[in-house]
Amino acid sequence: DKHFFDAPQAFWPDQSFRAIALLATVTFVTDAAGTITEITVVSAGRNATSGGIADSAFLAANIGNILVDVQMVEAGNGIGGSRFEARTRVYDGLGNYNNTGTIGNIVVRNRSNSSGFGGPSSGITDSAFAAGAAGAIGTITVTTGRGAAGITRSQFLMVPDLDQKLYTGTIGDITIDTGRISSSTALPAGIIDSTFMAAGGMGNILVDSVGSGITGSTFDGQAYAIRPGQINQPGPIGTILVRVPGRHASAVTRSTFRGSSIGNISVLLTDDAAKGVNAVANSTFTARTGAIGNVTVVHSD
Repeated sequence: DKHFFDAPQAFWPDQSFRAIALLATVTFVTDAAGTITEITVVSAGRNATSGGIADSAFLAANIGNILVDVQMVEAGNGIGGSRFEARTRVYDGLGNYNNTGTIGNIVVRNRSNSSGFGGPSSGITDSAFAAGAAGAIGTITVTTGRGAAGITRSQFLMVPDLDQKLYTGTIGDITIDTGRISSSTALPAGIIDSTFMAAGGMGNILVDSVGSGITGSTFDGQAYAIRPGQINQPGPIGTILVRVPGRHASAVTRSTFRGSSIGNISVLLTDDAAKGVNAVANSTFTARTGAIGNVTVVHSD
């Protein structure tokens, strides 16, 4: 049998879960094939350190759906300082080893309205999610209260094996619904300093944020390259919709969108954003081999 399957390496999740904040209800399920089939964390702690998952690592051949629900306004981050990696090395009988690891849907709900030791709370912050270049990351849905950011300083990557041939992995729809952080809508609040790279492209990008929407972030229909010259043909990016009603906010700033094609782009700095700064600024949208759909930009000022 020339087919090779890589089971998890390093500790099983029960040791990683020791770093998950107290006052949380934790459920995880594994199977004999090296899959974490489900991760569910419900946190009811009334403290900035009582978030969902903190400073933890999860490594498996595949990781199922991830659900984190932070229920108190005094709590901290939904997911912070953590890594989720789904990794395999599947031999195809022809000299290639493909990473086909998958991560399921990621859902984070954070009602926090507090500022922890590292600043305002986030749905996901300082974390990495890595699946295989021939695998997938499901939909990413982050909903926060009116005082927490959506996704900050985090990475969602499709990582190839050194001998990878297949580059088909995708990221599903990215949906962010958040308010403002600290005391100003001018501050970044939706997706901040984060990277999304998918070998086969990604779904729709939908951001509804009272504070500034997408800032300093990259969305790329390529796999993350782990050696020079290791690159795939780009995949598409779906519809981009950014709606920001914050009075002094910006919508898309210092961000990059690259795919084989890009769907319709709508950037709406509307409603009472009477003093809004920029609808789109210092950002690029590139269709490498195809087209960009209809572009609509509305600035209320």
